[in-house]
Order: sequence, then C-alpha cells, then structure tokens
Amino acid sequence: MTDRISTDASAPQPSIPVHRIAVRTLVEFLCQSGDLVATFVGAGRALAGTRGHQQIQKSRPSHYQAEVPVSYRHVAPDLVFEIGGRLDGVWIDESEVTLDEIKTTTVPLTEITRDNQPLHWAQARAYGYMYAHEHGLSHISIQLTYLNLDTLDILELRDSFTLLELQTFFQDLLRRYAEWARTIRDWHLQRNASIEALAFPFTTYRDGQRQLAIGVFRAIAAGNNLYVQAPTGIGKTVATLFPALKSLGLSAVQRIFYLTARTVGRDVAEQTLKSLRRKGLRCKVLTLTAKEKCCVLPKPDCRPESCTRARGYYDRVRPALDELFVQDTFDRQMLEQISERHSVCPFEFSLFASLWADVIICDYNYAFDPRVYLRRFFEPPIEPCAFLVDEAHNLPDRAREMFSADLYKSQFTSLRTELREAAPAVARAISRVTPFFRLAGKAMQNAVQQTLSFEESESPELANDVTPIQRPAAVSTDTQLILYQMPADFVAAVRSFLKAAEAALVVSPSAPYRELLLELYFKSTAFVRVSETFDDTFVFILDADVLPPVTGGTSRAFTRRDVRTRLFCVDPATRLQEALKRSRSTIFFSATLLPMNYFFRLFGGQATDKVLKLRSPFAARQLGLFVLPSIRTEFRVREQSHATIAEAIRTIVSSRRGNYLVYFPSYRYLSDVLAAFSNRCPDTRVIVQSAGMDEAARDAFLKTFTSESDETLVGFAVLGGVFGEGIDLRGERLIGTIIVGVGLPQICLERNLIRERFEQSEKAGFAFAYRFPGMNRVMQAAGRVIRTETDRGVVVLIDERFSRLEYRELFPREWEHARLVPSIFELQRRLESFWQAAPVQAT
Repeated sequence: MTDRISTDASAPQPSIPVHRIAVRTLVEFLCQSGDLVATFVGAGRALAGTRGHQQIQKSRPSHYQAEVPVSYRHVAPDLVFEIGGRLDGVWIDESEVTLDEIKTTTVPLTEITRDNQPLHWAQARAYGYMYAHEHGLSHISIQLTYLNLDTLDILELRDSFTLLELQTFFQDLLRRYAEWARTIRDWHLQRNASIEALAFPFTTYRDGQRQLAIGVFRAIAAGNNLYVQAPTGIGKTVATLFPALKSLGLSAVQRIFYLTARTVGRDVAEQTLKSLRRKGLRCKVLTLTAKEKCCVLPKPDCRPESCTRARGYYDRVRPALDELFVQDTFDRQMLEQISERHSVCPFEFSLFASLWADVIICDYNYAFDPRVYLRRFFEPPIEPCAFLVDEAHNLPDRAREMFSADLYKSQFTSLRTELREAAPAVARAISRVTPFFRLAGKAMQNAVQQTLSFEESESPELANDVTPIQRPAAVSTDTQLILYQMPADFVAAVRSFLKAAEAALVVSPSAPYRELLLELYFKSTAFVRVSETFDDTFVFILDADVLPPVTGGTSRAFTRRDVRTRLFCVDPATRLQEALKRSRSTIFFSATLLPMNYFFRLFGGQATDKVLKLRSPFAARQLGLFVLPSIRTEFRVREQSHATIAEAIRTIVSSRRGNYLVYFPSYRYLSDVLAAFSNRCPDTRVIVQSAGMDEAARDAFLKTFTSESDETLVGFAVLGGVFGEGIDLRGERLIGTIIVGVGLPQICLERNLIRERFEQSEKAGFAFAYRFPGMNRVMQAAGRVIRTETDRGVVVLIDERFSRLEYRELFPREWEHARLVPSIFELQRRLESFWQAAPVQAT
C-alpha cells in the first residue's frame, strides 16, 4: 500500500497564476490609512447610501452612463494582473469625458476638501487611467460627488488629468503591489512544491483511513459534498486535512476552512497540521479567535477615542502583516504577540491576515452564521474553497441557533427609561414596540388552549403515539404564544426603532447610553433580517416566563421573569444548503453521523452529494460493551433508581483499578446519584463536572485523569457536555465509561416544535427531536474509551430502553457484540471475565 494519494487526468492541474484584484481592494491595500473605525454605519444608512447613489445617477443628464464596467490587463515578465471594477457614472460631452465617483457620508460637507480624501481620489484616479487607456483618451476629468445622508446636500469636487499623469500614478500602484504579488506567487510555488512531495505522516493507514482520504480528495476534485460516518479511532482529522491539502496544491481550491464546534477540535487540527509540517509541509495556517477573547480591553470598543489600537490602525497594519507572513503558523499567540509589537487590534489583524492564509481554523459561525460569516471570502467573486466540518453531528442545533433571533422586553423598557430625556425620539420609538409584549399576554389568555405534545413531568416517549395537531394560526399556553405567521405590526415597530436608533448613534457617537443602544440595535437588526426569511420552517414564539438576558458582561442580581419574542428556525436545511454554496466542496465528518438519513435531511442533502460509511479500525475484543436494562431512568421514576445506579457504579469501578467517567442526563440526577455513591464508597476518589466551568477548570478536570495513578478515579459528568465528546484520554487515562439514560435532550418548547415539524414532514417527529440527538450523545460518550490500537476498556449502558428495538437499531456496527446482562451480579461476572482476557497487542 502506498502512502500517497494518486491523481489522474480528471483532477485539477496547476496553471500559470493570474492575479485578479478589484480596483477598490488594490487601492485600499496600498493607500488606506487612519483609524480602524471612525463612525457608526448602520444597515439603514448602508441602504440609504445605495439609494443615494441611484438618486444622483437618475438626476444626471440623459447622456450620463451609470455603472460602467472597466478592466485592465497588465502583463509583466513574470506576473499577469487582471484589475476590474465598476464606475458609478460617465459623462461624454463633445469637449471632454468626465468620470463620476459617488460617495455618501454623514460628515458635514464643509469638512470635506480635496486634500483630506486621498483614498477616494486614489480610487477615482485608478478608474480614470483604466477608462482613458481603454478608450484611447489623452486626458479625462474626474469628479468626486459627496451626498450627505442627513441634509441631502451635495458637494462636487472636480479635477482634470492627462493620460500620462494617470498612467504614472497607476503604474506606481502596480509596481508597489507587484512586490507583494511576487511574495504571494513565490509562496504559492513553495507551498505547492511541499504539498506535492508530502507523504502521509504515518507509516501505514489505519483500517478505513485511506478510504476516507481518497473519498475526500475525489469529492473536492468533483465539487461534491461528502457525508462521512467514521468511527472513533480512524484518524479523521488527518484523513480529511491531508487530501484537502493535496487538492489545494493542485488548485482545485484556493483555501481550506476547518470548521469546529469546540476548542478541542481546533486544538486537534492545529496539532495535526504541526505533524504534517514536521514531514515537510509548508502551509500558512490561521486560527480565528473570537473578538471577546483576544481584545486587549475589558470589553471590545473599537472606537478610536476608546482604543489606541484602533486609532491609526491602517498606518501600522501593513508592517505587522510583513512580520507575520514570514511565519507559517498564525495562531492566537503569534497574532497577539505581533499585534502588541505593532499596536494593532488582534482580532481585526487576524481577519486581515486571513486573506493570505491557506488553511483557516475557525468556528462554524464564520462559514454559516448570516450575522458574522466572513463576507470577504464568500461574496462575489468567490474563490473556490473547501469546508471541512469537524464533529458535524453538532451542526443541526448550532444551525438552528445561527438562523434564529430573539428580543427581550426588558431590553427595551430599561433603555426607554434612560433615553426619555437624552434621546426622546428613540424613547418614543421604543414605546411603539413594548405594547406588543402586553397585547401578546392578553392573546395567551384568549387563544384556544392547545398543547403541542405532552406534560413536562413525563418522559417524552409517553406521548410518542399522539397524533400531531394541525397547525392553527396560533397556539397558546399559560405563558407561551406560538404563531405560524410573522406579526407584521411588531416587525414594523422594530424597524421604526432601528431608524431612530441609527440616527441617535450617528449624531451622538460618545453618548453614555451608546453601548446599551448599540447592543439592542444589533439584536433588533438581526431580528428584522431573520423576519425577512420567515417561512414554514420558522415559528414565532412569545414566552412570558423567561429569565432576563445578561447584559454588559455582568450577571443580574434579581430573578424577575421577562418576556421574550423569538424567531425560531425549526428546520435549518434550506438555509444550510444556501450557506454551502459558499464552498466548492463540504466534507461533513463525525464518529456519530447516525442515522445518516437524519443528517442528510437536516443538512439539505442533494442528489449529487456522496455518503461514506466506515467500520471501526479496532477489534471488538478491545471493548467490553454491556447493557444493563434492569434499571429505569425516566424522569418520573428517577428517585427510585439512585441507590441501584450507585451500586452498579460501585460494581463496575471495583472490577479493575483505573479511571472511569459516569455520564448523566442532568446535573440534578448526577448530584443525587453522587450522594448515594459516596455513602457506599467514601474512600473512592471522585471528581465532578460543575455547570459553567471555564477553560482552566476544564483543563484541570481532564489533567486529573492520569495513567500513573495507583488508585481508582471516578469522574461524574453530564451527557452532551464539554466532557461528553472531543476529549482524548488514551490508554490508562480512561478505562471505562458508564452511561446513565438514553441521552434525550431536555424537554422544552423548541424541542416539541421540532417534533411537530418532523412528525408532519417525515412521520418521525419524536426521533428527530429526541431519540436521534440523544443516541448521538450516548455514542459520543462511549467513544471516549478506545482511542488507540492497544486501548482496552468497558462501556456500560444503564437504562431499560437500551434493550428496545428502536434504540438497538441505532447502535453503530462496531457495537454488534453488545451484551444484555440481566442483573448487577451478572454484570460483575462479565466484567471479571473481560479483564482476565489477554491484553491487546499492537499490530
């Protein structure tokens, strides 16, 4: 077996590089200076700017041509440039040709002069040369037209240039940019040569690993999406990154996005790329860190008057990039060090540097979330890229959050009180929003009382056979109102608030209320944008019994209930499919992408998408897998199970000294069983997951699991939490997991709405809302035990439901040897037999 991926004639082949760049990007790269952010520009202002452009264009004479495309091809001995753009307008008179470049602004026009707008003149002069050269003109006039959006006044600045003057300026731009373009060209040649010579970093492939690598390479070459069910231990990270890099070297894609849901996934990707680098890979890898985590201020504030790194940012960012680019690793530490030396914002610097990264490791949000996705990469013209979606089983619920939006009554009422005198127009606009919350409360009382599914005190399975209701106009309970159509009056009121807020934020950039108003402005903007996509995959929820949101980075000192409106995306498939158009190929991979048709449906799978299911590379004898069905763990009978579960845990951890993890469906259940276990085993060392653990606490928890300890350690954790997946405790660091319950998500309104939706569309509402997500949690927790070819361990599933057909048919193929044990006594005997067997030898 060779350790390289072979290519064929159908695979994309390298071509002579052509540097394509927009006029605006070229000019900004070379000429932009000054502050990072000088003024607030809201969505309404952006729309007003577009309309202002159009109004000015319509007001020009009949011989005025609007939106005129221009292009220029420059061929140097070793470089080819293609520069393109679009002129706002052109006048062609008998005596002269005038180019019109339109800019909208909120700055008083008296403060705008010819000398204080160098970036605008640079862009216009570049356009001027391209147009004059294309049309054989010896001279041309250029006009900058400024429209003030507040006063609607217009300022026109005009100058004339000869072709020679413009040519000198433009050729200087190309000369200066060519230095950077050659740097990029030389880097790509070096990178591609290293990729071509790169061999798989291990001497052999694990079973299934080569098949996965070939499947990824072919999917990217063909421009297909690929769904991969690859059990724990195959080595998914390297088996997806290695072929994706091969595709990068062949120019099938220009960039790779490695998308993760958790910090641990980011760390594994970084370590994998480091191992490839030790094998000779040259590749620039950037890790994006959230602004809140890397900002040097206690809370991000990008105004130049508040942050010295924002003030004069563009004057210092190019030297920072020059220093960074000699490195191959653009991780958080490197970015922060260089940002500090050059006094630039580390977050904005990372975004700027990402334009020249080959691999970007980042959260799902940067590819899928409509509010924060990286528009610099995903708006036309789009360069082909590949998405590698790590732990893709997390994406459905994350997608629902990305595509949903909510607003709280308290956010409006508290702000209205503060603005009554400071910004009365905004306070009046808020007064048109808040009545909806009160009127909705009355609607709850008057609406026909219907329930979506079942009482929360019961297990969701008790209502598994209930016939789904037909969608009425509204469904109401004592505290919740569910609408299947958008309340247009409410959205109109929020739009009015946005308009008033936008004006206040522009006029008063340093007002004491700015931070709170800005936060609500962005939340309201997101809400309105989601409302514009509202269809039968959404519901509108008004909940009168929720805790108020945390604002300003501090927790609230009271628990008075709040009212929340929520646009909830029940089915994210359509929006995910739209987002996937941003990539040439998307690879979804996980150890628990089961059942496949469930994920294929939620990701909006298409007929051209491919599916790859792989078997575990590990022997069945490495894992002792036992089901203890004599204990019931449903919500209504949990109190009766505490002592029995504690005894089962005692039996399991007594069978062999070592480290164990016990997973529970809730913190309350965990706490109750922990008390019972501690009474039975007071001398056994225990470590417990707590809610809201920070990164330091999580690291300390995991470091407790060592292979050198000579005592038994039992960790208590929750299913679906930070220790339920992604952690890698190899060898003796973990020899067993005990999973209590079938992992069903907590019963809530949103889950019930998911159930209703998929009962109607798929006739599998309970499975889509509860059973499938629950069993994914179970399989992820079980996958923590066997991580290498020599690991041995046990997994014990405690719950009567694990013996039912509807759950057992969800077991992965590598669980075919699972054994039902009727009692704790029989479990003890089976465990003793397992541990007495000969240890596994590495092959």
